[in-house]
This record gives sequence, C-alpha cells and structure tokens, in this order.
Amino acid sequence: MVSFLEELSSRLNPKVQENYAALQAAKSRHLGASAGPIEMWDRAFYLHQAKSELFSNFGHSTPMYFTVGNCFEGLNLVANKLFGVKLVPETTSPRETWDDSVRKLAVYEENGELIGHIYCDLYSRTSKTYAAGHFAIRW
Repeated sequence: MVSFLEELSSRLNPKVQENYAALQAAKSRHLGASAGPIEMWDRAFYLHQAKSELFSNFGHSTPMYFTVGNCFEGLNLVANKLFGVKLVPETTSPRETWDDSVRKLAVYEENGELIGHIYCDLYSRTSKTYAAGHFAIRW
C-alpha cells in the first residue's frame, strides 16, 4: 500500500505544482508585485478565479454536453453503485429554498425508505458566495 501511495504521489506531483503555479499567477495578477505566496486562506478565492478563467474559454458549448439532466442521471448512477441509494428529483415548496433555481433531490434507501434530501445550488449569481459550501439541515 505504501508503495502505491508513493507512486501515486510522484505521478501527481507535477500536476499539483502546475495547479499551484496557476493559483500563484492568479494572485499575482490580482495583487501585483506584493502578492506573496499562496496562503491557506487564499486558496478558495484564487481557485475560483482560475476556474472562471479556464471555463470562460468553453463559451456556451459546454451545456450541450453537460446538461443538468445528464449530470443528475450520472450522479444517481454513481450514488446507487457506491451507496445503494436512489436520488429522485422533487418539486420545492414556496420559500423552501433560498433561490428559485435550487434543485431538490430526495434520497431513498434500496428498500424505498426516504433517508433525506439534497439541495443543489448549481448556478452562479451575484449574491452567491464563490467558495464551495455544504450545509447539514436537520429537523
């Protein structure tokens, strides 16, 4: 196992360095000569900037291949294979979500028992944070 992890690390290290350089370049473009090295607290902000630059090159052709429906179908297949659960889209009630574009998925066990819900906030908007987030909702 250790040899596998060492080999994996050695193969991934060039890509890690490349990604770090991209984050550093984004920080340098943003702050200029006083940028300094990437710090832990910089990661989310500059990762978002780097991704935005990268994906802006795709234009509008990306949705043709990665429709929301296709992505949810793939997510359901993976969730079923890995965890034995089924994801079923549900309609939200008025004011149930913080934005009308949020999608709701019910999560069912193989025996049909509802075990929870996942709310998917997929689209960018000015009031939305750029960092990744996940929130446990219990009642």
